[in-house]
Amino acid sequence: MKVVYKGKCLKVVPDRVIVLYLDKEVFGHSKFYAHLIFYEYLHNEYRRSFVEMHFNVCDLLQKEAYIGGMFKKIGVTCPIFGEYRLMNMTIPTENFPYVVPFEKTRVDIIVNATAPDADVMIYHAHVYCHFTK
Repeated sequence: MKVVYKGKCLKVVPDRVIVLYLDKEVFGHSKFYAHLIFYEYLHNEYRRSFVEMHFNVCDLLQKEAYIGGMFKKIGVTCPIFGEYRLMNMTIPTENFPYVVPFEKTRVDIIVNATAPDADVMIYHAHVYCHFTK
């Protein structure tokens, strides 16, 4: 995965992914919300940083240019039905307007479904990656 920023090449290198929880039964009948929480690697541990993103998943797929653009390329639309295997995906960030504030990170991805009764967590994963120039 490459991120180009002001003519410089920034590589995002995913080290590993750990899926902590997945509930396949909830997909397709609820509103989904995604929470991306970034942790910076400092002093041999991951500490929560100031970078967080919170999205309605349908808004993310339809309006967000980077992560949503990646999912548009493989045909993911709302409402989400079925099972997707996401491998070797590239975020289209040629015009990414921000500088990544740290070199090594863990991203916690939490997806909640809002059913008529209550909020239900359906997915939780840790994505470990680092950035190089």
